[in-house]
Amino acid sequence: MPDPKPSTSRPIWVLAAPGAGDQRQLLTLADALHGEVRVFDEIDPVGTVLVDRVSGAARRTFSGAKAVRYVPPWPDLVLIAGGRSVVDAQRIREASGGRARTIAVGRPWSSYAPVDVLVTTPQYRLPPAGNVVEIPLPLNAPPAVAADARKRVREALDRVDAPTVGVLLGGDSGSFRFGPRAIERISGQLSDFVDASGAHLVACGSPRTPAGALDALRERLGDRVTLFPWAPSAVNPYPAVLADCDALAVTGDSASMLAEACLSGKPVAVLPLHPRRRSRIARALGRLVPETTRNALTRRGLWLPARDLPRLHAVAATHGWVRPLYRLLDGPVDNPPTLESLLEPVLARIESLVED
Repeated sequence: MPDPKPSTSRPIWVLAAPGAGDQRQLLTLADALHGEVRVFDEIDPVGTVLVDRVSGAARRTFSGAKAVRYVPPWPDLVLIAGGRSVVDAQRIREASGGRARTIAVGRPWSSYAPVDVLVTTPQYRLPPAGNVVEIPLPLNAPPAVAADARKRVREALDRVDAPTVGVLLGGDSGSFRFGPRAIERISGQLSDFVDASGAHLVACGSPRTPAGALDALRERLGDRVTLFPWAPSAVNPYPAVLADCDALAVTGDSASMLAEACLSGKPVAVLPLHPRRRSRIARALGRLVPETTRNALTRRGLWLPARDLPRLHAVAATHGWVRPLYRLLDGPVDNPPTLESLLEPVLARIESLVED
């Protein structure tokens, strides 16, 4: 990968994102740009953002507490994710005399115009434009493995003499429901897989995982599954499960979790959840509008395509990074994704922008 020119003088500001996955992507990108990074942690409430947009606040200078924090020397690059920081990024650009460039990750929840480079992924279904770079996975590398997490997982699996499959469980989200039907279906699929493959499952819950999901796995699989329910006071085994299991199966509600699994280099299967009714309705309504019209409205910030995680799963499957559950242990992944390969087109576009 062509590495960006190392710089100790290029100032980069990261405006905090409300989602943990988006925030990690911003910090990953900032680190890859080799500048002097400053992170702003405050996140405006939605009401403030709406008022700022309607009132044209992007054309005004900072006031109040922000006037104390957002001061020269102004950055060369401003990194944002989501729609909370678009107005502040515009203010910074105005204050810098037009020098500060905005790099957005995900979707801007606004028109494309205020963004110099928009780094997006397939689930957002954003139409192409000159400032859009679509990459196949989010920039979410697996987290570092702490020694106590690795010890906890290895002690639990000390007597297991079988291939291990980490089962990473999410939960309800804006688009999906992890309810009784999904629990029954997923536990049945995993039970059939274990019967056919002889694998041992290592199921790792999250704060959103319904208790019934782990109970169903325990009931069906007994000692053929090791369970790690979510416990805020306990060592989180998730990074060690990602790193040490032979293969991974993840529920389909989280783009970040899928990216972390694929970037581990292990074979990955997706366990689909049930889409919420409002998600199905939103996609159906979107199909009633001609594509050219939807695309034009999206670029102007007047239409927000419904998030489509199955599209992300399909793209990952096309690359060979995701496979059906019954083929999960068929062998290693050919050409697994790397963080460097995902970053390459993004860094090239940003470097071209800065040079111009």
